[in-house]
Formats: sequence, structure tokens, C-alpha cells
Amino acid sequence: ADTLIISLSPMGPAAVALYSIPMKLTELQQIPLRSFAATAFPKMSKASMQNKKEEVKSVFYTYTSAITYLFIFISLVTFVFAEFFVLVLGGPQYAGIDPVTGVNTANIVRVFSLYGLLLPLDRMTGVGLDSINKPGKNLTKVVSMVVINVLGDLLAVFIFKSLLAVAIASVVFTFIGVAIGFY
Repeated sequence: ADTLIISLSPMGPAAVALYSIPMKLTELQQIPLRSFAATAFPKMSKASMQNKKEEVKSVFYTYTSAITYLFIFISLVTFVFAEFFVLVLGGPQYAGIDPVTGVNTANIVRVFSLYGLLLPLDRMTGVGLDSINKPGKNLTKVVSMVVINVLGDLLAVFIFKSLLAVAIASVVFTFIGVAIGFY
């Protein structure tokens, strides 16, 4: 949704290119996250089918904690070395403040490092809901997140005209998704 809405905005393709660099880092974070979720789901599902609620909770908290600790480290490194990651992933043309859009891509990377802290909780609450046979609740969570993300992106792009605000909207919708998932 972010990329589509940015591409339709007056900011144009230059903004999409700038925004894609922090998105690459997020895509890299998805790799270990998928592995942890794929390993946790069958364990939680089996425990749920056997009506072992404490075991479901234990697996949930164990996997969520482990991946969150890993993501704290990753997010800290990403936050501190944001400029370096922009240079590596995008090249020198994306370093500093872009004269066309006025965007500092490193600041978007920093916002996405905060977003990365929420990813384990978001993913694991979804996996947890599915594993206890509550896919409807997970669907509600995901649909709520999509609606909030799209509305946030539209406000960020067309009202505030800010890529940084688009990234902040990602943090907000993920935080709300985590809250809905826990609820």
C-alpha cells in the first residue's frame, strides 16, 4: 500500500525509489521472522488442540521473546548505522537530503528500525490467534491494520506530503495491530 500510494502522489517515482531502500531492510527482517513463526505455529497449534493453554502461552512467549531480542539488536544497529545502510543498499545518490523530495532516507530507515521492534509481536500475535483456532480474530486484526495503514498513507502523502510520515504511519498501524492481537 505504501509504495502504491506514494507512486500515485505528487511526489512521484523519486519518492518511491527513496522509500524502497528502507523497505529492503524490512524485507530482510522478514526472513528470520518467517522462520520463527513457521516453527512456533505447529507447536502452539498442537498444544491448543490438546487444550494445553499454558503450553500455548509458553511457546508464544518463548518464540516472541527470542525473536524480539534479536530484533532489538538489529534495530539498534540499523538506527545507529542508518546512513551506512542507505549507502550500501541505495548508493551515494540516496545519501543525505534529496534535493527533489527534501527527504533524508536515513531518517526513514531510523523510523523503520522502530517498526522492526514491533514486527515480532505483530507476527506472533497473528500466528497465536491462528494456532488457537481464531482466524476470524486474526482477519479482523489484519483488516484493521490495512485500513489504518491506507488512511495513514493517504494523510501522510496528500496532506503532509511527507515520506517520513508514511513510515510513521507504518509504526502506528503495526502498534495498533499488536494491541488488537493481544486483545
